[in-house]
Formats: sequence, C-alpha cells, structure tokens
Amino acid sequence: MRPTEEGKRYARLEQRRVIELFTGAEREEWDEDDTVEVEADERPILGQLVVIVSSDHRAKFSRFLPGRRYGQIQAGRLRWVFVDADMPNCDPAIEVVDITELSPQPQEGDEHLGGASFGPPPSTLTPKQDADRARRAEYHQVIEDDATIAGLKAMSNAEFDAWWTANVTNAGQTNAMLRRLARVILVRLL
Repeated sequence: MRPTEEGKRYARLEQRRVIELFTGAEREEWDEDDTVEVEADERPILGQLVVIVSSDHRAKFSRFLPGRRYGQIQAGRLRWVFVDADMPNCDPAIEVVDITELSPQPQEGDEHLGGASFGPPPSTLTPKQDADRARRAEYHQVIEDDATIAGLKAMSNAEFDAWWTANVTNAGQTNAMLRRLARVILVRLL
C-alpha cells in the first residue's frame, strides 16, 4: 500500500477497466496491485479501459468510452464498426466517429458524408434495377403517407368489416378503395 497525495486522483482497476475513482482526500492509501494514478489531463469514467500503465503506476486511458459503438473511416467509407474492447488504443491520426446514437446504424461500406452522417454505398445496380427500386420506394412512400391505408393496417377483421359497411356506400368509393389496396398488394409482390 502507498499513501495517497492530496489533490491527486486514482482509479481502481479490474481486468484493465476502471471500477472505482477516488481522490487523495477520500482515502489515505492505495494498492499498487490494482490501482493507478490518474494524470491531470485524463478524465476516465467507470468501465473505461486502461491501455498503458507505466512503471510509476500512471495510466493512459483508451480514448473510446465503454458501451459506445465506433466506426473507423477510411477513403470516405465506414471501414470497420467496433466497441471499445475491440480496439482499446489506436493511432490518433486514424479517423474514428462515434456512431452509438445514430439510427439507423450505419453499415460497413457506407459512404461517410462528414461528421456523424452516413449514406448508402453508391449503387452498383443496372439502370433497370435502379428504376425498379425507385418505383418500389415511391409506392412504399405513397402507402406510408396514406392515412386511410395506415388506419386499415391497424384494424382487426371485425373493425374492417364495420368500417367498410359504414364508409364504402357506392361503386365509386369501392373502386377508389380497391385501387389503393391494389397498390399495397403490388408493393408486397414486387
């Protein structure tokens, strides 16, 4: 056991992760076997990995925080998605972006648009395949924006029967509803 120093900060470790933080004012001693001195410029948090412990028991902490997902950017693309334990230390020149909060989560190969923005990789589809995909996306958007269709999707069979009887009273309304439903069916079959 070594005596603590007033104004110094310490981190107790277990399997190279911070499990407790304390100051010299909070404790009189610290154990060299499982505790390190925290440098003034370091701001570790619980669970953070230690990547280097020097002979004088000073620690260098991973720049990656526990429980977060990161993406390595290379040549304008998301090259690799990892968590702190996968890569506890790396060259600061490697471009890394925190992607934890992004929804939907970017995938390896996605184009990096700057900051924490990503887009799908460039299309490798033929013009016909690209047109088919655009048409399906348009149909999907029409269906998603259609309040009547959205309401119908949420109804049970009994609710639908009651709604149809109350709202579809003539042939024109029946044809309009069947056209809308035909779009739904075509989108599902395409």
